[in-house]
Amino acid sequence: MNHVKPMVYEAKTLYGISLKHSLKEDQTEHLVDAMKAYVKQYAEPNYLIQIYISDDFTENTDFITFVGSDQSGHSDLNVLNIPKGEYLVFEHLGDESEIDLTHAEIQQYLKSQPITVTSNFDFEKWEPSTGKIFVFIPLDTAVIEAPDTIDKVQLLDIP
Repeated sequence: MNHVKPMVYEAKTLYGISLKHSLKEDQTEHLVDAMKAYVKQYAEPNYLIQIYISDDFTENTDFITFVGSDQSGHSDLNVLNIPKGEYLVFEHLGDESEIDLTHAEIQQYLKSQPITVTSNFDFEKWEPSTGKIFVFIPLDTAVIEAPDTIDKVQLLDIP
């Protein structure tokens, strides 16, 4: 796979919202888009963290998505900390709507390498000024505690 490099990423504090859902729910209900719109009321969203609560992953498996910003927090937003560590960084090439394909390619790449991922998360860093998206896969063992989640009905009712 092209566009992959290892790097040490410094710890980062983010401010945003979390939602427990499946990939299929996101694809049919556009949940990440709704989360981005909610966070945008307070700050420009530039991170997406996926916290896996099961070792098995299918389109129907629940996981937690956190959408947030590294800009100053607001009382309506949760705090999540990305731990310092060594990460493999993949550049997503193409439209944001095709990011699920990149994640599938990353999983295939990881299976073909002598790499064992033992952390319960990965994350995306969005660069709105360039349109680039970088996907970070932790190489160190690290666990992110799941933050409080917003109710899906409540999220989708937000204008």
